[in-house]
Amino acid sequence: MEKFKISWSSQIKVMTISIATILILCLVYFVARAYSSPTTYSLIFLSVIGSAIILFFIGCVISYPVSIEINNENIILKKLSGKLIIPIKEITTIERRSNFGFDSKKFGSGGFFGFNGFFVNDAIGKYTGYVTNQNNIFWVITENKKYTFNCDEPDKFISLIKSKMNHD
Repeated sequence: MEKFKISWSSQIKVMTISIATILILCLVYFVARAYSSPTTYSLIFLSVIGSAIILFFIGCVISYPVSIEINNENIILKKLSGKLIIPIKEITTIERRSNFGFDSKKFGSGGFFGFNGFFVNDAIGKYTGYVTNQNNIFWVITENKKYTFNCDEPDKFISLIKSKMNHD
């Protein structure tokens, strides 16, 4: 099994820190506001807004990719919570990708803990993205699904997968 590191770009780091700071400040503001004049309305508002902020934060944190591994049969994307397994025998295409910025996000994070979620691209249509560095991205297209990932050594990763695809 070969493990590949997934690093964050400076842009993702800045976006994540900035958005996390804003979310925390909003949460602190709403809590202080609710406690300074505790009305039923302010407590309900705090509960709804606070819950939404916390759920958004948790959702983004647990879905971001931590590492990507290759064994003899699968690509394994490890996330903070869970993993995604893609059988190598189902891969039809794997290649570098260069124009990530023009895709349309349908659901997910557009930079907070990475570009993770469901996207649409004019060239290939709908796909699932797990990207924390837009400079090292690549496509993995299977018979049924399409993905975009990144790792610190994308060319080595792609070569290794192609060699395993050719041995089947």
